[in-house]
Amino acid sequence: MSTQKQWVDGFLIVLIYIALLFMFLTGLPIVDILAMCVLPLPFVYYTAKYGLRNGFLFVIICVAIGLLLIWHVFIATFFVVIGYVLGALTYKQVSGTDRFVYTGMTVFFFLMGAYLFLLAATDFSLGTLFRESFDQSVRMLEAAGVNSFDENMIETYLSTLEGLTTFLLLLFSCIYAWIVYVFSAMMFRWKGISYKRLPAFINWTFPRLLLIYYMILLLIGLFEPDSGTLLFIVYHSGIAIVSVFLALQGTSFLVKYVQSRRSSPQRKIVCIVGIVLGILLLPIAFYVLKIIGMLDMIFKLRERLQS
Repeated sequence: MSTQKQWVDGFLIVLIYIALLFMFLTGLPIVDILAMCVLPLPFVYYTAKYGLRNGFLFVIICVAIGLLLIWHVFIATFFVVIGYVLGALTYKQVSGTDRFVYTGMTVFFFLMGAYLFLLAATDFSLGTLFRESFDQSVRMLEAAGVNSFDENMIETYLSTLEGLTTFLLLLFSCIYAWIVYVFSAMMFRWKGISYKRLPAFINWTFPRLLLIYYMILLLIGLFEPDSGTLLFIVYHSGIAIVSVFLALQGTSFLVKYVQSRRSSPQRKIVCIVGIVLGILLLPIAFYVLKIIGMLDMIFKLRERLQS
């Protein structure tokens, strides 16, 4: 592949990036959302096609251009780095589930890093935002003549919302990573780039490295970090991430186990529906699935099931 072709494609990548960046900054409801979904794709394409070193070169160029144009470090680096990570994983022919996991974790760590920076540099926090919004609503109701409020219930409600901060960031990260993943797969098929497809759900397995992260986080939890501290946020956000992936692996194994049994299709459907309902209705089911996911990772249960 000629060097001239690489530079021409790289120049086009830069132009597309600048155009999409300005579309994202327009503030138009549909345009900015669409631009946000496709902004990483130029870097996914270039890195997946030309390799990590060439992709990293244009990452540096585009980050520098982004900083010159908008003077905003987070926006200038967020989409570029996500695109580079997904493109690099595709170039190395990493499995579909691993590409989704690492892309989602990259998005989450960026968002969590930005949130922690806001906490350290300013007085902003989602908890403060919730409280200010709620206080404003209370004042409006009091002006309308409604003066009866259960302060304990309100405080519990606000504390719950503050505790959901990590979950909301994780949820957005997974959704955004999935959108970029789907768009990138469409682009790969269009441009004829080889990539590992996401396997069927019953074959989903995640890296054992997650277990090491989980053990480290449990050790951090033994020190009982104070609420609101950096260590507290790192502990709870990390536990949330790893727990979701462990539960997904546990669910995948259970569905595979049900399908491997010699029983009627109707019975298999009933069992799968029962698993889904158990997850939704019984909180303890989530912890059971985490344990099953751990056992599957450690002892490779699905390989024994196949044999």
